[in-house]
Amino acid sequence: MTKPDRFSTLEIPELPKRTPTPAGYTIEDLMSIREAPRIELLEDSEQVQLTVAYASTNSASTPILFIDVLTHFHREQLENYALEKYSQLGDTGDDVWHAVTIDIPKGLTSMVGILNIPNTCLDNGKLPGADREAYRNLRETAEPAWTSGEILSIGTKREGALTNPTARFNPLYDAGNQATAPYPVAASRPLLHQTQMEVAQGLTLNTWLYLPPDREIKDVLLVTDGEVHAEEVPLLNLYQPHDSAIVYFPPEKHLFAVTF
Repeated sequence: MTKPDRFSTLEIPELPKRTPTPAGYTIEDLMSIREAPRIELLEDSEQVQLTVAYASTNSASTPILFIDVLTHFHREQLENYALEKYSQLGDTGDDVWHAVTIDIPKGLTSMVGILNIPNTCLDNGKLPGADREAYRNLRETAEPAWTSGEILSIGTKREGALTNPTARFNPLYDAGNQATAPYPVAASRPLLHQTQMEVAQGLTLNTWLYLPPDREIKDVLLVTDGEVHAEEVPLLNLYQPHDSAIVYFPPEKHLFAVTF
């Protein structure tokens, strides 16, 4: 007798289609897109076009658009997410502007950021995504893809991480299904209190705490992989805790030696 397959399958998304960024943008246009991305609905399509812009002074690297729920599957094909130099501007001083217009699924919710990959990696085909640890280190250097709205700081300073070991992402909610900005105001999100908790001598964990609005607590839910479920894939988007408090804590290599 064979066991039934209890797990649903997840289709690997295709590489997003790129569309040439429209000609004729001014520096003011690009600065506006850098502040808040453009999301345009496509007629009779389940896709929307996302346009982001980024100014860089580092000619030795190429900015890459990181869309967490898509890029994870395509981490060995990061060149498809590369921003291109916007060469129509002429002299812009030290800043070199880059832009990309890419199709994403309508209603997509994901963290979005900018990764800077050395040009040598693109030239020789040795992208950091081919090595899991190199990809994790690269991900921890992410910068916001736009400057307005909410910006999430993700990750901790790990040994071996690159120059900026705490990534900063923009949350993109329900892309194309909102009438205004691609992010909600921070006050509309459930409030998580972030703190540090000493669980044993010499072992302190970053933790997050959710308390019911009326502070009446009947149950306490402990959530492992706390960083993921507090910030990256928020549990509170899916679960209404009502009269439960939630404590989120991240995995640590020393945690298993601790007896509670």
